[in-house]
Amino acid sequence: MYQLQLTSQFKKDLKKIKNNKKRLKKVLDLIDLLIEGGVGNVPIEMRPHKLIGNWNGRLECHIESDYLIIWFEEKNPNIIRLERVGSHSELFE
Repeated sequence: MYQLQLTSQFKKDLKKIKNNKKRLKKVLDLIDLLIEGGVGNVPIEMRPHKLIGNWNGRLECHIESDYLIIWFEEKNPNIIRLERVGSHSELFE
């Protein structure tokens, strides 16, 4: 089980989708999976993978085809820090 941390930017990103109940539910369901088992708990259909460049050391997966979440995962202690959620154009300008 992982301890969850939210960056202030992630909180801002989440506020943008608060009225999109379907998308918000998908994000919250994924967060539950991450808390339970980290990246190993994310379904392969969501294409979890490591990032490079400015996001080196972070992980990403697709909630929808063009909607993704970026997080940092630490094993000791078990911490997941949620950093961003949004479309490719919002996150990789």
